[in-house]
Amino acid sequence: MASTQLTAVTPGGPPGAADVTIINPDGGRFVFGNGFTYESAPVINTLDVRTGPVVGGTTVTITGSGFAADAVVQFGSAPAQDVEVIDGSHIAAVTPTGKLGWNTVTVTNPGVDSSELDEGFDFEWIQQEPVRAVKLPKALKANEWTALVRLPIFTNAGERVKVSVKCVPVASCAVRTHDRNLEVKADNSRTVKVALTAPAQYQKGYGAFQLEKTYGTKQIRRLS
Repeated sequence: MASTQLTAVTPGGPPGAADVTIINPDGGRFVFGNGFTYESAPVINTLDVRTGPVVGGTTVTITGSGFAADAVVQFGSAPAQDVEVIDGSHIAAVTPTGKLGWNTVTVTNPGVDSSELDEGFDFEWIQQEPVRAVKLPKALKANEWTALVRLPIFTNAGERVKVSVKCVPVASCAVRTHDRNLEVKADNSRTVKVALTAPAQYQKGYGAFQLEKTYGTKQIRRLS
C-alpha cells in the first residue's frame, strides 16, 4: 500500500458525522473532522395496507424511519414496483406478483443495511372482475383528456392484460396514466386505436380476452 493510501473497515457507530483519526507507529496523529458519516439503518413500523391480490397491483405506504432516497423494497423475494421514497419515514410502493400467504416486507438502503417486517403483507387469491366486463367509452372528447380504462386489468386467469393506444399520425395524440386511469387526448381529425390483449399464453381458452376499438373523426367529438 502506498504511503498516500490507507484501507480500513469501519466499526459500528451512531448515526451522523464522525471524526476519522489516523495514528502512525511513531505516534504521529492526524484527525479528519467529520470525515465519515454513519447513515441510519432503516426501520419498518407499519404498512397502511396489509392484504392484496396475489397478482399484485396494490398501492401501499410503508411507515418507519431511516429510509434512504434509493431504498429498495421487496415483498417476499419479489421487488416492489413504482417505489417512491416520499421522505425518510415514508415509502409508497406497488406490490408485485407475490406468493400466496403472509410475506416478509424488506426495505434495504443499498450499501448500508436492511429492515424486515415478518408477515408484513398477505397475498390472497381475490376474484378479479372478469375482463369481459371492461367497456371502452363510446366516444372521446376532442382536445380533452378522456379516461379509457382503469388499470391494472387482469384476465380471468389472473394475468395482467396489455393495453395499447395507437394514434395515426403517431404524434397526433397524447396518452397518460392519471389516478390509475389510462387517458388519451386527441383532436377530431385523427384516428385513435385502443387494444386490450391478454398475454399470448391466455389468448385461447381459460382467461382468453381481446378487445379493440377504433375512434375515428365521428367518435372524437368537438366541444360545444
